[in-house]
Amino acid sequence: MSKIIWRTNLADRSYNRLDNPVGYSLNENHRSLAIGNGLARRYPADTAPFVALAEDTAAGFADLAKIVSPGEAVPLVSPLPPAIPANWQVVRQRNMVQMVYDQDHSPVAPQTLFSFNTLTEKDVPAILALVELTRPGPFLPRTIGLGSYVAVCDGPKIAAMAGERFSLEGFREISAVCTHPDYQKRGYGTRLINYLIAKNLQAGSLPFLHVFEDNPAKQLYETLHFRQRKILTLSVIMHS
Repeated sequence: MSKIIWRTNLADRSYNRLDNPVGYSLNENHRSLAIGNGLARRYPADTAPFVALAEDTAAGFADLAKIVSPGEAVPLVSPLPPAIPANWQVVRQRNMVQMVYDQDHSPVAPQTLFSFNTLTEKDVPAILALVELTRPGPFLPRTIGLGSYVAVCDGPKIAAMAGERFSLEGFREISAVCTHPDYQKRGYGTRLINYLIAKNLQAGSLPFLHVFEDNPAKQLYETLHFRQRKILTLSVIMHS
């Protein structure tokens, strides 16, 4: 059993809270979006597909079943493979590397970067088209409300983008990093990530991100001074 307590000391930047980034995000900076109570939480289905458990017990999954429809596949992030009860099934499961920005490295100053576009709701159709093409991870019609999303644009076309998703007290996830195939190898993604690093450090939040073990982008993130913190488990689960 992997047990994560909801209680949070707002002065505590304990890295252990990153073992359950979805749960703590929904109980801290994104608590206004949280659906559920007791031992389970989730984002609205049109915002992010993720769910969270305070503990992977029968009681935890019973609370989760109250907010997840039968047959609905939802992703759960946990520090270890969860103990799944008989009325739930694992659709797929993968290891995911959690990387945290190295605080000992000075970020690139924002004023030395470049001009970019801040994306808004009107850009969602173009964002969804780029996400469908590049597959950086889930992005839904209202995901843009989770944080700041920035892009390099070529006229009406998004050449590259990156943004913010999970938000804990003292920590901010960088997500949705992707570049259109026609604009690869121009450094756009690197510049956008550097901007988000500087932005969040100035706001007092330590950037972190997630990447699958076999994703070549992990090497890029290492050059940008992200360091592997832990291997987490991403389980897509559903109940009958």
